[in-house]
Amino acid sequence: MKWDPLALGMEGEKERAANMRNYVLETTTYTFSTAISTNLVNALAMRYLGFGLADIGALAILRTAAVSLGSIAALPILEKYRPERLKVWLAFGAVNRVGWALSGLAPLLPAPYAQVVLWGVVATSQFAGAVAGVASMDTLADNVRPSVAGRFFGSVASLNNVATLAALALTLASFRLLPPEGAYAFLYATSLLFALISTWSLSRLRDFSRPQPKEVSLLEAMRSYTQLVRDSGSRNFIALSNSFTFAVHLPFAFWDYYVMKVMGGDEIWITAKNVANIALKALSLKAWSNYVNVIGPRRSALASMFSTTPIPVMYTASDSLAALVGVNLYASVAWTPWEIANTLYMLYLVPEAERPSFLSAQTVASNAVATLGTSFGVAVASAAGVTSAFALSSLLRGAVALVALRWMPELRK
Repeated sequence: MKWDPLALGMEGEKERAANMRNYVLETTTYTFSTAISTNLVNALAMRYLGFGLADIGALAILRTAAVSLGSIAALPILEKYRPERLKVWLAFGAVNRVGWALSGLAPLLPAPYAQVVLWGVVATSQFAGAVAGVASMDTLADNVRPSVAGRFFGSVASLNNVATLAALALTLASFRLLPPEGAYAFLYATSLLFALISTWSLSRLRDFSRPQPKEVSLLEAMRSYTQLVRDSGSRNFIALSNSFTFAVHLPFAFWDYYVMKVMGGDEIWITAKNVANIALKALSLKAWSNYVNVIGPRRSALASMFSTTPIPVMYTASDSLAALVGVNLYASVAWTPWEIANTLYMLYLVPEAERPSFLSAQTVASNAVATLGTSFGVAVASAAGVTSAFALSSLLRGAVALVALRWMPELRK
């Protein structure tokens, strides 16, 4: 797939275009690496560490909770070192991607150290990724013009989905051709190699904007969050997007669990469904990246909220690998408008001076809500069965989508 920054609104800015090509290399190799390591972590824990329902639920909660903590820490770090935000992105980004690649070493340790190490590596990687994520989005927002952001980020997301598809295809082939132990060793070694390539690519990026630093304590960071809710647009978006996040995360801990423990699948099934989920995503992102500029982020977000509502029920109604693949093909298209629209809201809903606070606050809120949603889903599943968590997710998604018809804000031009 050809990707030309000059065709995406950077004409006459060759240095910026070259910089964005480095970013494309960084993000695609990062995506390839983490698509391998994060795809396998639940299966690895179940196969080698004896994780059951409660353990998998706890791991899912830890993953989202660590991101919330990292997002809180991100604001004072980024504000203080904002002129050097690329270094912040590099330092924490390296820990994030290399950490995920090293998580595959946990089963080599004796119990109970193996479980503790896995939880520690996952938590550290997620914490660092949250800080890197805020720094990266702030940097990109100042280096990509809003008028072309929809096409730019849609095109980049499309390439990232191609990278994810390649990573999952490699995973599928590895488990077909190698015994499980050999497949895990090969895949995590490959993940580490691409994590290092990605880190090197990130070190070559340049920041063409030099925002001013500002000392912000954790208390002041908390106060800056409260200022955001005074604006109805940011307040409504935070409320609606996080209500939707809560609904979406009710079955978060059980997608892979349902495949292996209820449907009787294995790593091949998990990888196959994930391949299906992104199989159409690259094409869908490419199409929507242009279409979102026509209908706008608001309508794109609403279309996605409604179309993703039945997915959990469709998932539990699947009785074969073929049906599971079909559901994930549908999901790959249904989620695309939300992914692009949400990125645009995050980058351009508030003025530049308020962006670090908004990015931090929204990331904190979304991951805190995701943690609550996952915890509530675990409680529901424990009390009434796994299927009930999926059904409740569909009901709540639909309810939030109906409310969003009235309250989802328009994105500022």
